[in-house]
Amino acid sequence: MERKRKLLLFKISAAVAGLILLIVFMAGCPGGKIRPDATAAVTRGIPVTETDAMFTVRVEPRAQQIDVVGTVQARERTHLSARISAYVEETLVSAGQQVSRNQLLFRLDDRELREQLAAAEAGLRQAETEFERTRRLREADAATEQALTAAETGLNTARAGTEQIRVMLTYTEIKAPYDGIISERTVETGDLANPGQVLARIYDPSAMRLEVHVPVRFVDRIAIGDQLPVTLDWPAASYTGVVAEMLSEIDPLTRTRLVKLALPEETTVLPGTFGRAWISGASEAAIPVPQTAIVNAGQLALAYVVENGFAIPRLIKTGRVYQDRIDVLAGLADGDVILLNPQP
Repeated sequence: MERKRKLLLFKISAAVAGLILLIVFMAGCPGGKIRPDATAAVTRGIPVTETDAMFTVRVEPRAQQIDVVGTVQARERTHLSARISAYVEETLVSAGQQVSRNQLLFRLDDRELREQLAAAEAGLRQAETEFERTRRLREADAATEQALTAAETGLNTARAGTEQIRVMLTYTEIKAPYDGIISERTVETGDLANPGQVLARIYDPSAMRLEVHVPVRFVDRIAIGDQLPVTLDWPAASYTGVVAEMLSEIDPLTRTRLVKLALPEETTVLPGTFGRAWISGASEAAIPVPQTAIVNAGQLALAYVVENGFAIPRLIKTGRVYQDRIDVLAGLADGDVILLNPQP
């Protein structure tokens, strides 16, 4: 019992001694204090020399830019469909292939139609013979006027039936309506094509448009013929789009109007590409600075403000990016000098 009591007193004494040493260390012991000049060096920031690049912050008026998103589509896009029921005899095109106007793309089985045409032509020849015979009899006053009229009607009916089959034969060859690119082929050789069934889709790559949904409160800021800045995701590039068409109805779900912006003819872009158009709004004050002056530390953005020969880090809030500049929404003021390419 005595031994346990001595052991407990020893542990308590050791704990008290450790606590005293910790208090002494935190209060400062010889050789453990930070020198005043070192503290000043930490709080003053990065020393700045005459060779360091700097930028003077200026507040600039700028028209507010409102971005609306949309999708690139071709002005000319067509679904090539079958008009008769027939088997696909030959496919002469693939998805992604560039084709020319009137180029043959598909050929359908026409054997049944050709048999019908042969029968119709035979009937036409018989109708022509009957009409000529009746006409001569009528001239000889050996046939009535009603018989001649009936023979003429039969001839016209045979001609119309023959011409109809000849027209249907042209439906067995599906050709390109214009110069374009096949975006999709939906049938293979041997498939049965039915009337209205889509065989392929084609679009004209020289006439592309960015279709954007503009909120109704901004529609009055644009008009047909206006030029708007446009940016596309792929390929990542900027263009000038011309307002070519504005739908006259408002979408009741999104409260927007569809606006179609014509892109330059030399634009190489695929349908379905995501893009943005920028509409100018009211004027606002902006503080643009070079992106090289901003240091990102995780989710934070810092700028090094030059004061008394030192660049001191300052927390800022950034906004939109314009080429090599970025807007600062808070943290900097007009006349501030910041360090470019800071090395923290």
